[in-house]
Amino acid sequence: MGLIEKLRGYYYFATIYEVLLLFSEGDLNRYDDVAFMRKLVLFLLVLAQCGVFAQSKQLTLEAIWGGEFRTEGLADLRSMNDGEHYTILNKNRQTNEVTVDKYEYRSQEKVATLVSSSEIPIEGFSSYSFSDDESKLLLATDLERVYRWSRLGMYYVYDMSAK
Repeated sequence: MGLIEKLRGYYYFATIYEVLLLFSEGDLNRYDDVAFMRKLVLFLLVLAQCGVFAQSKQLTLEAIWGGEFRTEGLADLRSMNDGEHYTILNKNRQTNEVTVDKYEYRSQEKVATLVSSSEIPIEGFSSYSFSDDESKLLLATDLERVYRWSRLGMYYVYDMSAK
């Protein structure tokens, strides 16, 4: 770090210190001081430029719509009756494959894939729920919202013991 960078750092610190000192003393009549106002405006301009130059990567439409900024999340997490496992609806955006995967709570590792859209003739289900004994899955596709919690769609029953 060179001498100029150090001096700039000291100047910014002095300006911040002066602003904090002004508000802590409650001396708001000091706004008439021209030198202080120049420092305050300069400080705010430098602060605004820090945010502008902080981003080095160009933002493009392809990056936005291509999924570069998309977050990873959990869709339809359901706890299983045994209390040791849970299931998640996983969607692979590249292959358009949808799976219901079973994970273990302790290790957070995938134990099994219960159903996959590549194994059954149902195109991309978007929701699922278990029967009470967890032997069957109700898979939903083409869901359309009717009113608040009501939905219309195509529903299929998948028997996991028959596979």
